[in-house]
Amino acid sequence: VDGPAPQLEEEEEEREPEVRVYLPGQQLQEGEELVHDASAYHMLHSMSSRWPCLSFDIVVDKLGDDRSTVRFPRGAAWRGRGSRFPRTEGYRERGDARDVVTLTNGIYRRVPLFLPPVQYPHTVYAVAGTQADSPEKNEVYVMKMSQLNRTARDAGEDSDSEDDDGGLDDDPILEHRVIPHRGGVSRVRLAKDASSCLMHAATWADTGKVHIWDISSQLAALDVPGAVVPHDATKPVYTVENHGDVEGFAMDWSDVATGRLLTGDVSGRIFLTTRTQTGYTTSPDAFTSHTSSVEDIQFSPVEKTVFASCSADGTVRVWDTRVANRKAVLGINAHESDVNVISWNRLTSFLLASGSDGGEISVWDMRKFSAGFLLGADSDCTAHDAVFRPLVNPAPVASFLWHNAPVTSIEWSPFESSVLAAAGADDQVSIWDLSVEADVEEEGAVAMNTGDGAKLEVPPQLLFIHQGQRNIKELHWHRCIRGVVLTTAASGFNVFKPINF
Repeated sequence: VDGPAPQLEEEEEEREPEVRVYLPGQQLQEGEELVHDASAYHMLHSMSSRWPCLSFDIVVDKLGDDRSTVRFPRGAAWRGRGSRFPRTEGYRERGDARDVVTLTNGIYRRVPLFLPPVQYPHTVYAVAGTQADSPEKNEVYVMKMSQLNRTARDAGEDSDSEDDDGGLDDDPILEHRVIPHRGGVSRVRLAKDASSCLMHAATWADTGKVHIWDISSQLAALDVPGAVVPHDATKPVYTVENHGDVEGFAMDWSDVATGRLLTGDVSGRIFLTTRTQTGYTTSPDAFTSHTSSVEDIQFSPVEKTVFASCSADGTVRVWDTRVANRKAVLGINAHESDVNVISWNRLTSFLLASGSDGGEISVWDMRKFSAGFLLGADSDCTAHDAVFRPLVNPAPVASFLWHNAPVTSIEWSPFESSVLAAAGADDQVSIWDLSVEADVEEEGAVAMNTGDGAKLEVPPQLLFIHQGQRNIKELHWHRCIRGVVLTTAASGFNVFKPINF
């Protein structure tokens, strides 16, 4: 009777550990460990710097636009992920099982499309600012992340045999050049000026100063081993002094009006800085309609003089720089709590996304904002006596309460107009697709078991959850590599591409 006991014990020791899907809110039991599933990513890399970075921006490099995909043949159509209608012109990534449907003589024909493999490894350039333990230790990092290979899959997992496995074991390389920076860096934004070789980055310092740097020399040095950066390249080309010693977080460059920079501070003031033939100049007149801290600013992707801002006063406001009295012309009561972040959709210019201190993500149709205000009669927008009605409360076109902590960053995809990503203080990055609709046989969100008996309602629009970082502060989509997201957190940087893209 006692004979088989040792054999049973050996079998228990050899038994593979149970693997379960982790969902937010689930408590890890003793002996359980949270690890990422490599099959959920095309690519995932983690990197760290000497000091954590609160903010960063991605350089729009010259290595090629949309360099991870190929175009459809003209006249082809397909049903994309989450799309209910065929697209007549689009993109398709290698590894997608769908065939191309072409229209020939009025007859749709399905034609297999054989594509070359995605070109790994990727290279990413970025600029970031530190949060050191003393003001004089802070720096601006100009970085080059290279050898970003696709994620290695476990043996037996479904993968593309055509992919070149070479380099999978190579570690990513992080190179950088530094610029000394007095004070912690609260925000970093890059100007994208295609008309010149200049590459200007603006930094919001916690001293209240906004510095503009020409980082062209640092970027060039990253591609030339042993190159020395001139001493003058470590000095700002201009400093915005108008905020005094009041710090801020809101900042954005215009993509359509070269050299225009907006900065908003915690006192509710917004200043406009413009590049001229002789340098930069800042208008002394501040934009003032917010009654609390300005948290984020976004220039219009299509209009040179229009921008939006959000505030701890719970509002989102739209401004026109031509209005002489520097007051907002449109606005809404967006959230009951602070509005931390906004993102203006560059592909569908009437859509604006916002994230609140209460964890709510909302998407707004800005065409509904106009019902709340009446601008003065002057068609040139120079009226000093513009009449404003009270703020309106339109319903958002979409709203999600998934994050259980403040939303710290939000951004629309530069490739798909219905896709956006958000980061939260709950250590999550959530990716959403507004074009996805719930199955008619289902009732809204899908209920999933967290493993400890609790139910979690998962909206059908939620595509992906990225975790594993601590205190995530900011995210950005790469404008040249489809589906690639970069994040910064107290624990370092992540570069990843979900399996959905």
